[in-house]
Amino acid sequence: MKKIFFVSFSVLTFIACSNKVISKTSGSTSNPPAADKPKADAGALYTSNIKSILENKCTPCHFPNQGGNKPPFDTQAAASSNIDEILVRVQLKPDERGYMPFKGKKEGLTAAEIASLKEWKAALGK
Repeated sequence: MKKIFFVSFSVLTFIACSNKVISKTSGSTSNPPAADKPKADAGALYTSNIKSILENKCTPCHFPNQGGNKPPFDTQAAASSNIDEILVRVQLKPDERGYMPFKGKKEGLTAAEIASLKEWKAALGK
């Protein structure tokens, strides 16, 4: 009788512990991994960082109200639809074709400004 009790108790303990391990590895929603945490708000990032970067580095060419005739970056929607191209061009070397800002009219973007653009792109889900 003692053997049956001991074996039954051992089996139940094993099953209980196994369920805890399985639920922890199967993606419990109580503590989501870092990748599942909400991304920064794209609108807030645009207002706090991106708008000033674009106004400082991309005027007047990409701002129609300042006489620019290139694809506009004067609104969040316009800039977000061009974020891939913006990132490609600002990361080129200054002597490469397509580098922006155009021909030294403005200083190139700093590493921090480029990182802000990348963060915004991630917040946009692109």
